[in-house]
Amino acid sequence: MATLFFNPQEAAIHQLFHQDGTFSPVTLSIFFLLYFLLACWTYGVSVPSGLFVPSLLCGAAFGRLVANILKVKLGLAIYSGTFALIGAAAFLGGVVRMTISLTVILIESTNEITYGLPIMITLMVAKWTGDFFNKGIYDIHIQLKGVPLLEWETEVEMDKLTASDIMEPNLTYVYPHTRVQSLVSILRTTVYHAFPVVTENRQNERDFMKGNILISNNIRFK
Repeated sequence: MATLFFNPQEAAIHQLFHQDGTFSPVTLSIFFLLYFLLACWTYGVSVPSGLFVPSLLCGAAFGRLVANILKVKLGLAIYSGTFALIGAAAFLGGVVRMTISLTVILIESTNEITYGLPIMITLMVAKWTGDFFNKGIYDIHIQLKGVPLLEWETEVEMDKLTASDIMEPNLTYVYPHTRVQSLVSILRTTVYHAFPVVTENRQNERDFMKGNILISNNIRFK
C-alpha cells in the first residue's frame, strides 16, 4: 500500500505494470477506491491536478486486481502486468473517449507493438460502453462551464429546420445615408451588434461605399 500511495504516480504505474511481486486484492481494492474518489474530487476543483495519469493509475490498479482474482480463484498462470495495461487503457479510454491517439501513446509507453490490437479493441469497447451511458468527461465539463461549442453531429430535430425557422422575420437594416439620431435609436432598441446596409440603387458603387464609411464614422463619433 505504501509503495502505491507514497511514490510518484509514474513510479506507481511502473510498479503495477512491471513489478513481479504480488499486490494483495485488499490492497488494490482500497487503493483503487480511494484514488478514484480523490481523482474525481480534484478534477472538480480549479487546480491543475491532471486527469490523464490518475486515470491510468486507477485503471492499472483495477486491471491488476482482476488478474490477482483470476490467479487466486481460478489458478491461472497469467502475467498481471498485461492486465494492468489493459485495465489502464480501458479506464482512460472510457473517461476521455480517445481511441487512435491513446493507442499510440500506450504502445509508445510500453514499447511493445504486439499490444496494439488488444489495446485498440479495448479502447473501442470502452468508448462504446461509455457512449451508451453518457458523454465523455471533457464534453460534460464543457456543458457545466457553459462554453459554446458546435457539435460534430447535429440533433435529429435540426435536420428538419429550414432557413426561415432561424432567421429574424423583422430585419433591422440601415441605408447608406442614415441620420445619426436614427442609428442611435436603432442601437438602443435592438440587441444586435451588426446591421446590413442596403441601398435602392446598387449601380453607383462608389456612393454606396462612401455612405457606408460615413455611417461607421458617425457611430464612432457619437
